[in-house]
Amino acid sequence: TAPTVNHPISISDVFLKFPNYREKTSVRGLLSTDLTDGSATPTVTGKEYFFVNNAVATTISDFVTTDALQEITLLFGNANTTITGADRVRLKDSLDWTPVAGSILTLYRKGNYSSAWWEKSRTAR
Repeated sequence: TAPTVNHPISISDVFLKFPNYREKTSVRGLLSTDLTDGSATPTVTGKEYFFVNNAVATTISDFVTTDALQEITLLFGNANTTITGADRVRLKDSLDWTPVAGSILTLYRKGNYSSAWWEKSRTAR
């Protein structure tokens, strides 16, 4: 049985210390999950933490959600994903980013007046 995490810890701690997190680990009450492989607009409704490990080169241009206010954290398992940086996903430098394995990106939506995702933080390995 995967452990339940009921206190604030970093997402990298969760992914590194609990390798079976995808099976049922609860992270701050929200189930972590794999992002849909190969999707340019993966669905993230109702979840906060995602493992991104695309089998082939994939460019993500948006994250689909029905939540007006949402924050998501992505941990990348390889370098097969590029996040577009200037349209629906607003990265700080407005440039596309291709993270390497172990990199972490946190994005948030500001609410109903903006459907774009904004970069909150980035850890590049």
